[in-house]
Formats: sequence, C-alpha cells, structure tokens
Amino acid sequence: MPWTDVGAQAMRRLTRAYLVALALLGALILAGGLLSSELLRRQSDRAAALHAAAQLPFTVQRIARLAPLAATGRDAPALATVEEEARVMLGVLERWGVLAERIGLFSDPGAAFRHTGVQPLLQAAESFALRALAIGPLLEAGQPDLAAAAAFALHEEGKETLAPLLRDGANTLALRTETQMAWIQRLHSGLLTLALLLLAAQAVLIFGPLTRRIGRLAARLEREARTDSLTGLMNRRAVTEALALHLARGEPLALIAVDLDHFKEANDTEGHEAGDALLRAAARRLRRCLRRTDIVGRIGGDEFVAFLPGVREEGEVRAIAERVRRALHESVPYRNRRLRLGATLGVALAPGDATTGEALLRAADAALMRAKRAGRGTVGRAAPEDSARFQREAAIAEALAGAGELPGLEVHLQPLLPLDGHGGPFAVESLARWSHPELGPIRAPELFGVAQRIGRAVSLGRQALALALREFSALPRGEGLRLCVNLSAAELLAEDGVEGLEATLRAAGLDFSCLVVEVQEESLLGRSGQRGGAALAALRAAGAWIAVDDFGGRNLSLAALLGPRLDLVKLDRALVARMAREPEALRLGAGLVALLRHHGAEVVGKGVETAAEGAALRAAGCRIAQGDALAPPMTGPELAAWMRENGALALRSAP
Repeated sequence: MPWTDVGAQAMRRLTRAYLVALALLGALILAGGLLSSELLRRQSDRAAALHAAAQLPFTVQRIARLAPLAATGRDAPALATVEEEARVMLGVLERWGVLAERIGLFSDPGAAFRHTGVQPLLQAAESFALRALAIGPLLEAGQPDLAAAAAFALHEEGKETLAPLLRDGANTLALRTETQMAWIQRLHSGLLTLALLLLAAQAVLIFGPLTRRIGRLAARLEREARTDSLTGLMNRRAVTEALALHLARGEPLALIAVDLDHFKEANDTEGHEAGDALLRAAARRLRRCLRRTDIVGRIGGDEFVAFLPGVREEGEVRAIAERVRRALHESVPYRNRRLRLGATLGVALAPGDATTGEALLRAADAALMRAKRAGRGTVGRAAPEDSARFQREAAIAEALAGAGELPGLEVHLQPLLPLDGHGGPFAVESLARWSHPELGPIRAPELFGVAQRIGRAVSLGRQALALALREFSALPRGEGLRLCVNLSAAELLAEDGVEGLEATLRAAGLDFSCLVVEVQEESLLGRSGQRGGAALAALRAAGAWIAVDDFGGRNLSLAALLGPRLDLVKLDRALVARMAREPEALRLGAGLVALLRHHGAEVVGKGVETAAEGAALRAAGCRIAQGDALAPPMTGPELAAWMRENGALALRSAP
C-alpha cells in the first residue's frame, strides 16, 4: 500500500480518536457544569433551611412562655405576640418542609431525627402553632378554662418536648446537607480530575502522535518536493537552491551538465518503461562516478547536472566528466536485451565562468551545446564569450530583481517617415534606454530578454510605456500620429494585458487610438499564438493598430498573416540591408511588400542607415521607413524641436 494511503488511514484513526476524546471531554465539562450548578443550589437551600430551622426553637419558646399570660385575657399584648409568632411559625414550617423535601429528608429513612421522623415533627410543630392561634378564639367564645388548659399544654409541650426536638432537627438538617454537599464536591472533583487525565491522555496518545505524524508527513512532502520521483536525485528546485548556497559561501566548484544520447530513440521505439530504465541507470552511474559530497540532480527529461564543491581546476573537472561519459556509454540491460546509452557533457567552473547559480547553469548548458555541435558523446567547455555574456546577463538580472521600477530607465522616440520626403512622421517608435552602473549602456532587446527570463517583463514594459506616453503627449502632433510600442509575449498574455494597457493610457490622458502595438512573429504562431491573437484582436477592437516587428528576419512565416488583421509590418533590418546589396533579395522584398499591402498592411522598412537602403525600399514599393539615415532616436524635447524645425506634422491616417 502506498505511504500516502497508510498515512491517510493513520490520520483518520487519530482524527476519530481525537473526536471521541473531544466528545468525552465535552460530556465531562457539561457534567461538571451541572454539578457546580447543583452545588450552588444546595448551598442556597442549606443556608435557607438552617436559617428557618434556627428560628423555630426560639419561636416555640416564646409562644410557650407567653401562652399562659395570653390565656388570662388580661394581657392583650401577650395574646397579640403569641398569635403573630404562631403565624410566623407556620410560614417557617412551610418553607422548611419544602426545603426538607428538596434535600430528600422525607424519602430517606436514615434522615429521621433522634426521637421522631421529619414528617411527624413538622406536623407536631404545625399543631403547636395552630393551638396557639386558637387561644384568642376560645377567649372570645367565653371559654377561659379551655384557653388556660390549651396555654398550659403549649407551655409544657414547647418547653419540654418540641423546642429540643426542633433544635435536634436543625442540627440533623445541617449535618445532612453538609454530607450531601461534600458528596457533590467529591463527585465534581472526580470529574475535574477525569477531565484533566483525559486531556493528558489526548496530549500523550493523540496530539503527540498526530503532531509527529504531521511533522513526518511535512518532512516527507518537503523531501518529495525537492526530489525527482523517478531517479531519487534532487530536482531542479533543490539543485538550484543548493548551488546558490554553495556559491554564496564563495566556494570554488565545478558544474557538469549531462544530456543523454539515444534516450528519445529508446523512449519512442521501446516505450516509456524503457526510457525510465535508462534514466534510472544513468542516475545510478552518475552517483557511482562522483564523491559523496558532490550533488547530482535531474533537471529535465533526459538532462542531469552535477556540481562538485572544491573543484577549481579545468583538468580535474574534465577528468571527472570523462569518467562520467565513459560510464554512461555502457549499454543498459532491459528485458533480455541491451539498450544503447550515451551522453554529451558540458562543464563550467565557478567563479571563473560565473558567480551566480543561473549564470553557471547557463554556461554549462552552452558548453553542452558546443559539444553537441562538435559531435555527440563528447565533453564541451564554456567559451569565454559565453561566460562573459552570462555574467553580463546575471548582473542585469540582479539590477532588475528589486521590487518597484527600474531606476534610470529612459525612452527615446524615433519617427517613421515617408520615403518620398513629403509630409511629417507617420508614427514614432518608443525605444527604451538604460545604463547599468558597471556595464554601461544596455540595448533594449538584451534588457527585455533578461526581464522576460526572470519574470519582470510586464512591470518593466509598463514602466517604459508610461515614460513613452509622457514624452509622446508633449509632442506637437497632428491628427493621426501614433506611438509604436513593443509588447513582449509576457505582456501580451498577462491576465490583465488589455486592462493594464488601458489603465496606463488613461493615466496619461490618452486612449488606444494613439497606439501601435508591435509584436514579434513568434507571438502569432503556435499555441501561444492563439492566445496572443485573441489579445491582439481585443486591442484592435479597442482602437489600437497591430504591427509585426522584424518580419522576415529569422523565420519568414506567412502563417503570421492568417492571424489578427495587421496594420503595419516592419521588415527586418537584415533583410533591408540585403535588399540594397542583392538583386534577388530586392525582388523578394518587392514581392513581400506587394503581398503585405494586398493583405491590407502598410509596410515599414526598418533600420535604414544608408541612402542605398532607402532607395532599395522605394524600388520595392515600400512607402515608409525608419532608421538613423532618416532621423535618429531622440528624447521627447529633441524630437519636438526637430519636428518644429522641419515643419513636420503627421499627415498620415490609418491604412
């Protein structure tokens, strides 16, 4: 059974035990609360009963003492006092009877007083009070002898019999209630002790195992989050963290990037199980070839990486890499046959080739690519230019890594002008400019390429757009002048892509009608092209123009024309230069211009630096161009002055 199922069952058992213990604890707390309430009630009853019982003997004695005087008929105050005391006595007896019944003295034979039971005693006391009240009526009826006899009997009974019995009853009542309260207190203490024991048992038997189980599960999940499940090696995240930790200590180390040969062949022809067998065999051999202190990880499908702390010499790391290469070139047994295995490796050294984890990984990957170009099954070394580039990109990434805007970012504006020399700018393009404190000026493609890789492209693009809109809004522009801005794939596919652009435009007091959104061909192709096309269609519906930048530079794909409607297509700088030198390129360019204009797009020749390039574009039928030969990039104030000097206001409208 998988450990996750076992862990889930254990967690369910512990949870059930916890719920049962919680229910028992709740019952104990409820019972304790009820007992506390009962104890308070008993204490109140005891106090009331004792107060009533303490009154009765004295009341009886007063009646017994005054009854003979009251029976003579000559002492009216004595008669009134006897009657009042008798009525008080009846009230006290009634309360005492209720309390005695509540306490349980009536139903408990063991609660009888010394000479009589509780009920007969109360009845005798009630009879005594009623006979005291009868003295007055007897006198009024003219029966002084009967009144005197009744008074004498009350005197003798109260003094000799009833008062002692009532005092004995009061003492018995006090003892009885005290015993009951002591029993309730012991029961309450027992329940409290049981609750405390249950809490202790929960802590020892439930919370302890539950906490340990959760801790073990969390540790295991953390290990699995850092481990490749197939090979048991570190995954990319764990390798990156370990590499950063070692580099932060300033330790020299060597890194070996490994890419398996023949893996795809086995995976395609023999199936995924065969591919998995190759990966597991490669992982075992890598571990055997390296020291215990070396760190090995699988960072991709058939990509492995190992870094060796303390290794600083190129000769040493090459020898280790060669040992790894030989081990990985031995075939792997699989189902009574042997599968081919091989590997191409790339090595890099820190701090010589790079000082950050990402730069070192990229340097080793570049070395691996060089080895593959030289022939599979070899060991490659990062070239100095690769290392310099990665170090440079790492420095740019570090500058971009901080939160907020990039300090020192600027934008220049370059006009797109008619090639016939008539009229003002067709549009102006925003070009980002930034200087690194140590590296100096950084080109926009390099800056935004690093930003794209580290996830800062959206925020950096919106900062550049806000700066461009501020410069653009200050230009003396005629109707139809637009601002061209480059939009990266990350900006285009951001969740709030259109909304974010609209908010930035609104903050500058502008709208989409002044914007030309430029994208690369790649943004219109493949899976991302479907999402990108939808975003561009939404931007065009909002009023923006859509342009493709660097068209025909690397991969000329006419499929890009089948996506959202294009308003502008910018021919790549390299194609424009070849059109000026090569007749075949000029004929191809002319065909492209005709095709694109037939498709409804205006064509712009980009990067025009010579008069010959401008002439070639005109010969190809291109009407708009952009480049230093026509007008260089300028700051907003410089461009405004240039436009005033040249009398250039936009005369173009939408194509």
